[in-house]
Amino acid sequence: MMIFLKLVLAGAVSGVVFTLVMKLIRLFTGNKADVLFYNIDYIPVLKQWSDHKLLGILFHYFCCIASAVVMYLLLVPFGFETEVWSFVLLSTLGGSILYFLTGLSESPPSSDDYSAWLYWTLGHAVFGACVGLMVRLMI
Repeated sequence: MMIFLKLVLAGAVSGVVFTLVMKLIRLFTGNKADVLFYNIDYIPVLKQWSDHKLLGILFHYFCCIASAVVMYLLLVPFGFETEVWSFVLLSTLGGSILYFLTGLSESPPSSDDYSAWLYWTLGHAVFGACVGLMVRLMI
């Protein structure tokens, strides 16, 4: 149970770091890749509430926490659960693929905005590094 709570903390803190990185990217480049954090208009059950920003924020942090837990559990059988690089790799690959869900949405960015894809993927790498570092230090 203690490991689970530490993973929840790692996911939540890393989600904040991820958000800050993406906000900085938007500030410096104008790219709207950060909109994807809160976009739920392509999820059938949630789309009816997509205009409620709070639900989008909760969705983002739920995904960050769930990602930290799932990545850890995926890495345990291989003995890589305390290796920072393994979290970076999983998060970067996962994020780079998940970016294309934006094709299901009418909100920016478009699925063929390769700058947004690059920023989104970079943000996921930072998220993975943050989760991995926290896991390494706490678990």
